[in-house]
Amino acid sequence: STIEPARESHRWCPTENLTGFDLAPGDRVLFVSTSGASTQLVQRAYLAGDLQGRWFLEEIYVAEVKSKIFSRQEYCEARRIPYDTQLWRADPKRTDGWRWGRVFEFYPVTCINKKTAMRDLREKHSLDDLVDAITQAFCFGKSRQIESTLYTRALESLAGR
Repeated sequence: STIEPARESHRWCPTENLTGFDLAPGDRVLFVSTSGASTQLVQRAYLAGDLQGRWFLEEIYVAEVKSKIFSRQEYCEARRIPYDTQLWRADPKRTDGWRWGRVFEFYPVTCINKKTAMRDLREKHSLDDLVDAITQAFCFGKSRQIESTLYTRALESLAGR
């Protein structure tokens, strides 16, 4: 594919109805990658209060929001990109238009690659709130806001500081 992944194009689509009150330039966004368990398995375990050791955190990619949230039309016009340009690999054009209708840009800040069992994040790192936020985003498809103190504690703990 000739379409750059988000980490190279530095643009992403808020998949919810986030506004400038929710996400603005200067905010930090965490893109989280996990492995080892399906949404259904994690959701059942989470609701039962028992996250098994089969679900792993693989990567946290930290980015800083660079632009406001644009409509796709505004973004293409501002960047002088033809509106018919596919912006993401998983951005199929449907008969009623593009799947993702909004765009924001970001700067990469850091990336932490550390395969860690989600259970260990709770038990060894005391990051219950982070695990809850990741689980809710993973299972229910909704972005979650975390407190800046949790953000700092999580990154310091995972980076080994």
